[in-house]
Amino acid sequence: MGADLIYSMLFIEISETEAEKRVDELTLEILARKDERDHWLLRNHEDQLDDLFYEIEENSEHKTEEVEFAINQFIDLVKEEAKQALDVVYAAWNRGTYHRDTALFNVKGNRGLITADMSWGDSWERLEQFELLNILELTVKKE
Repeated sequence: MGADLIYSMLFIEISETEAEKRVDELTLEILARKDERDHWLLRNHEDQLDDLFYEIEENSEHKTEEVEFAINQFIDLVKEEAKQALDVVYAAWNRGTYHRDTALFNVKGNRGLITADMSWGDSWERLEQFELLNILELTVKKE
């Protein structure tokens, strides 16, 4: 067993301003989407989503201020992570400020950023940022 090369591609099809507007429009319904196997799409936030929905179910008869606060706190957390990821991505895209594991790509007119590194089963910050932006579709045109 050895290290594996892991990469993630992020297509950039909209402006930084438009992407930032999309972050502001994030809701719990968007963040709590599941895949066809009933797994949370936001894999890095699975435990937080499980805890949040447990809290919501426990207080389903009356929505308390605590539940509302927990919901807003989770949304704000993901929004902040998305904004930080957008800062990294558009710093590279617009201003040429790259991390060592990030590069531009242009394949047959499809343009974006790629992050790649060797992994022993662990992750790295840009990989998680790209995953978040890809799942939330914050940098691509919506059909």
